[in-house]
Amino acid sequence: MSRFFGLLVVVTAIAAAVASSASADSLEFEFLQGSDVTLQELQCNPEGTSTATFVVRGEAGGPHPGTFESTVRATAGPLAFGEGRLLELNENFEIVSGDTLITGTKNLVLPEERFYPFSCSVTTAGDCEDVFVQASAPGEGLRYDATISAPEGTTRESGLAEFSINVSGTRCGGETQVTSAFMEQFFTTVTPPREPATVVLSPETAVNTVGTFHELTASVSDESGEPVADAIVRFGVSGASSATGFCQTNPAGECTFSYQVAEFPGEDTISAYVDVDEDGVQDELEPAGTATKAIVLPASTTGRTTGSGKYGAAENVFELSARSDGSTHRGSCVFKDKAGNVTIKCLDVIAYVQFENTVAFYGHAEQNGVPTLYRINVEDNGQPGSSPADFISITTAAGYASSGPVVSGDVQVR
Repeated sequence: MSRFFGLLVVVTAIAAAVASSASADSLEFEFLQGSDVTLQELQCNPEGTSTATFVVRGEAGGPHPGTFESTVRATAGPLAFGEGRLLELNENFEIVSGDTLITGTKNLVLPEERFYPFSCSVTTAGDCEDVFVQASAPGEGLRYDATISAPEGTTRESGLAEFSINVSGTRCGGETQVTSAFMEQFFTTVTPPREPATVVLSPETAVNTVGTFHELTASVSDESGEPVADAIVRFGVSGASSATGFCQTNPAGECTFSYQVAEFPGEDTISAYVDVDEDGVQDELEPAGTATKAIVLPASTTGRTTGSGKYGAAENVFELSARSDGSTHRGSCVFKDKAGNVTIKCLDVIAYVQFENTVAFYGHAEQNGVPTLYRINVEDNGQPGSSPADFISITTAAGYASSGPVVSGDVQVR
């Protein structure tokens, strides 16, 4: 009998004492045993990387007696004399104990410093294969992060656990029939909550084309460099763009945030902080990080656009001309919004992008005599009177925007 199984026998024998000494708000001294094992995947490669994925169901004992279900994925390195080093073990588990639901994850602790054994084999058995896999992480080899949801409230907890699994079966036509299996786990020690010490944003610098989306990853760690799960990271974007948001870190201490960058070139500063007390206000000791982004115009294509007439319900007046050979550009425009008392004069073209019958071009302009940047989008849908009608829009960095179908006149994209 293994030392680990002997420990579970002892724990079972003193279950009443454990229940009286352990807190129902904690997983300390919880144990899981299950022989209902489904081997979903087994890639056994003695000379390379081996991977096994299991789904296990069984009984839970200790402070939260009931049932459990776990999905475990184990990865190991080359096998020497039938045994290799366990490189990764990731588990998602759920325990149901009366009105209490416990969900969480487990991950291998320092696999580069400790040897956790893994062994597997696949041998021919007639038209089928005999498969075998075994893995263990004794001596508090796993770190767990769990959420305990009970009628009295919800608590989060982290700690250490032991693990062992042994499975054998037959695989025919890609389907595995498990003939013998047993998994056992023991939650040994509760560790103090990990306090966020740093937050790092990645990428630290980046370049995006105007109007596109930018995604950042926040990585939160404690003083020892270990990831911090369930941390709230709040973001603020200033500069050419403006955005706010937040995300919550996963067990790896990471979460993502994305925003749409400005419609015109510029620079953004993205600031983030870990909202430790979850009050929505950045306090002095809460860790923070920054990243920057450059926003640039799109690469130009060749093409030519001309047009004049009236557009939109207010029948705004426009006249425009723009052309590009991919490297040099030229053009001008005049837009008059009589109702809004706005006149825009395009002074040049600095980027031109044409795709089939649609065009977007950018440049410098004057809006009621004040310098600004502009973007014009046009859609040539055929000769005047066609359905749908040609479409045009103009936006300036000064905050003006108007758009609509061309109600008289024409736009031509060539």
